Amino acid sequence: MRPALALLGNLFRLAVAPLWWLLRRRRGDRRWVRLRLRRRLSLLAPRRGRLEQLLRRNLPTAATSLADVGELTRALRADDAVVGLLVHVPRMQAGWAACQGLRDLMVELVAAGKQVVVHLPEGAGQRELFVASAASRVVVAPSGQVQLLGLASQTPYLRKLLDRVGIEPQVHAVGDYKTAGEQFERSEMSEPQREQVGAVLSTVQQTIDDALAERPAIEAGSVAALFEHGIWDADAATAAGLVDGAAYDDQLAVLTAESPAPVPREAGPYLAAERARLWQPVRPPPFVRVVPIQGPIAMTASPFARGTALDPTVSRLRAAATDRRTAGVLLYVDSPGGSALASDLIHHEVERLAEKKPVVAYFGEVAASGGYYVGVAAKRIVAQPQTVTGSIGVVGARFVASALLERLGVAMQTVATAPHADLFGIDRVWSDEERALFSRELASVYGRFLEIVARGRGRTVDEVEPWAGGRVWSGRDALGLGMIDALGGLEVAMQELRELLPELSAARLAALRPVWPSPPTGPVPPPLPAGEGQGALWGELVGLEPLLRSDERVHCYAPGLPRVL
Repeated sequence: MRPALALLGNLFRLAVAPLWWLLRRRRGDRRWVRLRLRRRLSLLAPRRGRLEQLLRRNLPTAATSLADVGELTRALRADDAVVGLLVHVPRMQAGWAACQGLRDLMVELVAAGKQVVVHLPEGAGQRELFVASAASRVVVAPSGQVQLLGLASQTPYLRKLLDRVGIEPQVHAVGDYKTAGEQFERSEMSEPQREQVGAVLSTVQQTIDDALAERPAIEAGSVAALFEHGIWDADAATAAGLVDGAAYDDQLAVLTAESPAPVPREAGPYLAAERARLWQPVRPPPFVRVVPIQGPIAMTASPFARGTALDPTVSRLRAAATDRRTAGVLLYVDSPGGSALASDLIHHEVERLAEKKPVVAYFGEVAASGGYYVGVAAKRIVAQPQTVTGSIGVVGARFVASALLERLGVAMQTVATAPHADLFGIDRVWSDEERALFSRELASVYGRFLEIVARGRGRTVDEVEPWAGGRVWSGRDALGLGMIDALGGLEVAMQELRELLPELSAARLAALRPVWPSPPTGPVPPPLPAGEGQGALWGELVGLEPLLRSDERVHCYAPGLPRVL
């Protein structure tokens, strides 16, 4: 039925083809295209209906899709009529890996001979300057501030507070660097935590320094002095070489350095016109299915927080395995970890899928602990230099509130049928035997984690053990260790996937595009029977998650105390 409808549609299009080509030739001034970025960046826009797209267009949570920007820059590189791209960059609420992906696209456009002009209508912090440094010309608003304050990591340590209220945390971790719960157990930062956070921040700082050093008026040896100065007004920033001038967004002659001022075409209509095709394919082309692993990994979905739940994720993976049009799968991981059991079950499904179709994992801002556990099942792994990677370790924790209950006058009474039936009760401290029982189970989970990583990366357990101990690494360091296969953004991940599809023609490979899945429909895998797994895997795989809480600071801490299954 579909081929027949496509043929009928093409017959109709044949009749209107002359009008189509005439309209294509008269699309107005195409010398400049204007892109207005949103504050947030996403890898790929989920598929939504037109009504939902219209309703969500102006929401604060709306994001600019890096996949769309990549498609736009490819079209601009191939369009001889286009001179340049004017990009308006607001104050960004995006992670460093996403900013790196955006900057890489601008670098490629400049390398292709196009002008890229970045306008900073709200001034700039480090993220905005990092992105803008790839441009041919950078212009800030006349009243805008430019700030270079450096990076800082702040974590509140709560042990003294918990002692005051009568709560005793009991954190059990396998690995010296598995520090996800130490802010509850300690009153100050441990040296392993300070070491790994410092290493990650150093990588991010180095990428900023390298980017600023590419500005024509800034010498590599003078970058440190820019951070010592800290804050500039527009005139001082121009004198320092951080920007090339000051102008408002309507002063196009100043922005583009062209007279008379061009009339840019908006990126949305331009890209829509480039996407438009006169002829409808009779057979729908293959595509790359994106399966997201985002946020905490859990057995079931939470109504209070976004994350990755087991059932819908397994449904997506199984649908990809049976869909004839799915040429390969891009596993997009942006997760600090979560449930050990859910991570293991998802990993198993990814392994099964990889036996039938090529799977490439692309790591976003963080792929730690359970996120890395899931990702190592892919054939290849791609990450950005700033991606928080690894945290091969296990941690479990509980709170003992016996002192608080006593102060409140609460007496807990227990009737049990076995010695450990109330093991997770909040009113008592564990015995030595119970601590040993819990530690033994965590050690078992940790051993399996090492085996999973070794199998996925084609190494021995002895070879991957130096990566482990709960330590997080930057993507740059992870590449040197062999934890990932390549550095780069979405297009690099797509290229890795294309290399795993030798059976497709060159034209098919070039046309291959990633598609974000619609919400799973139809039957989902049956849930686990009640109680199954409660005692087999107690540990939570929780990693270090960088939460970008303010304009210039990176706060590194776990998203919450890991619960024990």
